[in-house]
Amino acid sequence: MMFETVSPGADLHERNGRRPGARGPSINAGHLDLAAVTEAAWATLIEANRPPSLFRYSSGVCRMERDADWAPLIRELTVDRLRHELARVADWFTETRGRTRDALPPLHVVRDMLARADPPLPLLGRLVEVPVFAPDGRLIDLGLSVAALPLPDGAGGTSCTVIQGTSP
Repeated sequence: MMFETVSPGADLHERNGRRPGARGPSINAGHLDLAAVTEAAWATLIEANRPPSLFRYSSGVCRMERDADWAPLIRELTVDRLRHELARVADWFTETRGRTRDALPPLHVVRDMLARADPPLPLLGRLVEVPVFAPDGRLIDLGLSVAALPLPDGAGGTSCTVIQGTSP
């Protein structure tokens, strides 16, 4: 088995007689089709990224964090940070001689994901802590908000996603 996909709300399938962990879909870390395993990892990460906390920003992938004073910040995902995220959204495994073992997200998959020129994540436009105007002219007064850049939709318009943050 290379990997299995699970639709939202579906029960996870049994794998070799045991149920995968509660983290998400199972992905075979030992499968060497880099493109297929990378796409499975992206699909799993996208499904788990609700509400969004991982974004495209500048020339890379980032996540929202807070500093010691609880101020929001944008942190670039390094190999280690992306591997951390992947380890928490999928049940990684390998199969050897009919035995299934837990595994870590492979570094070659993590590096391939970071090398992608157009990561399939929401595009982060700005991080604000004061009221701002959305591209359509609406005043957004939510305290901390993360606004995605306007992106073309099917009708040629634009859309803006705003996520309200919370303080401690």
